[in-house]
Amino acid sequence: TGKTLMAANIAMQSGYSCVRRIGPENLTGMNSMEKCNKISETFDQILKAESGLIIFDQFDRLIEFSKLDTISRFNNDILQTILTLINQPVYNKVAILIASDIQTSRDFLGTTNYDYKYELPDKLTKTNITKIFTDLNIADKVTVDDDRLNNIKNVSDLFKFIKTLQ
Repeated sequence: TGKTLMAANIAMQSGYSCVRRIGPENLTGMNSMEKCNKISETFDQILKAESGLIIFDQFDRLIEFSKLDTISRFNNDILQTILTLINQPVYNKVAILIASDIQTSRDFLGTTNYDYKYELPDKLTKTNITKIFTDLNIADKVTVDDDRLNNIKNVSDLFKFIKTLQ
């Protein structure tokens, strides 16, 4: 639904001196402890930078989340590593983006304090596009009947359109 693309777009336009992305493909072939170490090392790189952005992409796959009927399974070592890292006090400017497709996996982060949380709708319609514009405080620059909204088919189109408004 475009969460990875959105995160990449934010990263490119962010101006952070250090940007790192952790996705399940970065951890392929590693055992649980190696995955935890790799996540910690990546987070340490961000902390050493003047300003940093870390993207936890496909969070549900990172924590090896799976559900069979009513039974949920996940890798608690990896989850606890991530929770410990994102909840530690940070003395420099660090932003954390977490992208997930599954609401249940987002619930694992429910106790974490966020400065900002935004969930993209599954499908982009004129109605939810205008809601996004309202949420981003740019609704005054476009109306629901604006024909340009018909060209927005995905998150990439949405970002391109928003860029034209700025």
